[in-house]
Formats: sequence, C-alpha cells, structure tokens
Amino acid sequence: SAGTVEWLVDEEQNFYFLEMNTRLQVEHPVTEAVSGVDLVKGMLWVASGRGLPPELQIDGLLMPCKGHAIECRIYAEDPLRGYLPSSGPLLPYVEPHATGEGESYLRMDSGVTQGHVVTPFYDPMLSKIISYAPTRQEAIDVMTQGLDEYVIEGVQHNGRLCNAVLRHPEFQKGKTPTSFLPTHLPDWAGVELTQSQEEELAVAVALIGMTRDSFLQRPTVVPSFEPMVVRLGGFFGEAFSVTMGDDKSATVQKLGADDAEVRTVLVDSIKYDPTRFTANVSMDGEKRSIQVMKEDSSGEMKVQMYGADMPCLVQSEREYQLSAHMHEPKVVDTSDMVMSPMPGTLISFSVSEGEHVEIGQELCIVEAMKMQNIVRSPRTGTIGKLSVAEGASLVTDQVIIEYEDEDTEEAA
Repeated sequence: SAGTVEWLVDEEQNFYFLEMNTRLQVEHPVTEAVSGVDLVKGMLWVASGRGLPPELQIDGLLMPCKGHAIECRIYAEDPLRGYLPSSGPLLPYVEPHATGEGESYLRMDSGVTQGHVVTPFYDPMLSKIISYAPTRQEAIDVMTQGLDEYVIEGVQHNGRLCNAVLRHPEFQKGKTPTSFLPTHLPDWAGVELTQSQEEELAVAVALIGMTRDSFLQRPTVVPSFEPMVVRLGGFFGEAFSVTMGDDKSATVQKLGADDAEVRTVLVDSIKYDPTRFTANVSMDGEKRSIQVMKEDSSGEMKVQMYGADMPCLVQSEREYQLSAHMHEPKVVDTSDMVMSPMPGTLISFSVSEGEHVEIGQELCIVEAMKMQNIVRSPRTGTIGKLSVAEGASLVTDQVIIEYEDEDTEEAA
C-alpha cells in the first residue's frame, strides 16, 4: 500500500520526523499535484498484485517534483466561535470551476452538494480545495480566486479564514510557522478590507445594483449619472457616495470622514447574471469575483469580497439624509442567560436551580460532532432556571440556563 510520512521543516530546510501513517491522508492531492502521479492508482495496482504503475517506476530515490501546490480543508466550523461545529442545510452551495489539469489549475475533492444537510453527528469537513501552479505566488492566486468563487451558505465555515491567511503578507513571503495564527491573527473577527478595497467594493455594489434593476426591469434607486449612496454593513453601515460617469469611470468618496478624498475608479467590465451568485467585476485593471446573495425586502444584499462578507444597501442621497434620524436596534441583553455555543445534544447538567456558581464553573455538557463540550459559567451568580431537559436537541444560541435577576439575589 502507500504510507504518509509527516515532518516539520525549519527555516534552514532541516526535516524533523513526526509520524508515519500506513494510508493516504487528506493532504495527498498536494503530493499528486507536484509529482504528477496518481497515488490511489498506485495503491490499487499494488493491491491487485500488478506492482507499481510505470509512472512510479523511476531511477533514484527521489520522486521528481515541480511547481507548487496548496490545499485548504474546508470545515463547517466557526472560527469566530472557537472553531465550534456548525450544522444546517447547504443552501446555496456552489463550488468553483475546477478542471484538475493544466499548467495552473484548481482541484475540488468534496463529499457534499447543494441541499446536503450538515448534521452534528459526523466530522464537519465539507471539502478539500487544491491549487497548483508553477510558482508559489501563482498557486496562492489560483487558490484565493477559487475561494472567492466558492459559495457556502447555511452553515458557518472556515473558508473566509483560509482566504485571510492566504492574502496575509507574511504568508505570501513564505513565513508560515506553526504559530502563524496566534501571531498574526490572534483575535481574528473576520476579514477586514482596507479603505481602498472598501471604496472598490462600494463601486462594485453600485454596479451590481444597477445590473439587478435592469435585469428585473424595475426603476433604479438613482437615475443614471446621479450620485448614489452605498452602505457597506447594511442600513447603519459605512456610507460611500458613488457617481457613475459616462466614460466607464466612477467617483467614490467615504461619507462622514473629514479627510476622505474623492477617488476615480476605472470600470473595465462587469459580468453578472442575477440568477447566479457570483459577479465578476474588473476595476483599474484588476479582476475580482464578488459573491452576491439575494436581496431582502429592505433592498439589502449580502455580498462577499476577498472573504469579507456583509449586507450592503444602495440608497438615494435623500434616503441617506433621512436615515440619519433612524435609531439603531437595541442590542438584546443576554447577560443573564447561558446559550448553546453550537448545535448538539445536552448530555447532562452539572448544576441545579438555586445553586450559586462561580466564573468558570462547569454548568453542563453539550455533545456535537462526536465531541463532548463543557459549557462553563461566564459570571458569578445563582442559577434561576434550567431551560431545557437533559437529552434535548439544541440549536446555536438556544437558551440553556437563566440566572436569577441580580436585584432579586441582593434582596434575598
């Protein structure tokens, strides 16, 4: 059969042996890409008594390798919640175009399709996406383009984090120690765009909105060549004034910032079919793929560029002026509640109603993806109510425990 040997490599190319597994592991497409051999075919040949296939019968000790390959393992896990598993139906789910061959290519190894339901009972890996190219930077570019086109909705996943890592300057320099995430993305809260990228996204959203209006044969929010306001982040998000010119250019300026300059962006092309989920927009000679989800009744569209996803809204200048008088929704106070951090099953409670608990004390155990997770108390207090029964199926953010009101505790 075949075996997989794992090593660590330092900056001076010294190899340190970790372990060997007598099977192929999930990283085997990387070896197949740089070596040009089909390892599974080799295993089948050996198992059937035919020996090694011709492409594996080489002189010398080392397999000749060329080019660079990268693999991203896409999991239904939420990096913003400590990589806890996420479950639900994959709707929509669209994989990027992958040929698996050529001088530079993308390869998809997946076990799901649109409509597949990710349950809390099995391993949460959705797919492996592999890029290959003659140089490392080209392999990174192929991978980021693939991730930009990879539409995964219905569950939380780590695809956006992979995108952020690949675009990080230190990763692109090849500085990838095992401490990369805690060093460079220690409190990662999602992809953050630069101001220049935000301006470009604002122009792209304006173009996408105009294309949708034309496709649906409905009046545009703003007449042609008049200023419009694009809100990145929804109704109360950052506002940008965008004006389309008649010479394939657009001007954009961030509103509410005293030092914001007016920028001119050259619009090369836009290819967007509103029945699909990706718009290809080229501005200032650079192509980018932007994911576009359906808009809701308020006109907000959820978009994603470079892994940064957010609701966006196109307004007229008058609508923007009137929105200044609107109040943001109040945030619900959940300080007296303990909610399930993931979908799963409540195995047991470690406390009872009326019991006093300290910060960090074990409250209950929730099982998900074959793992038992301890839920601990976020504060000192008295347990007021156990809101579910042991053995109950939970959804993310479902209330498990309620604390007694602090005023009630003090009165007692």
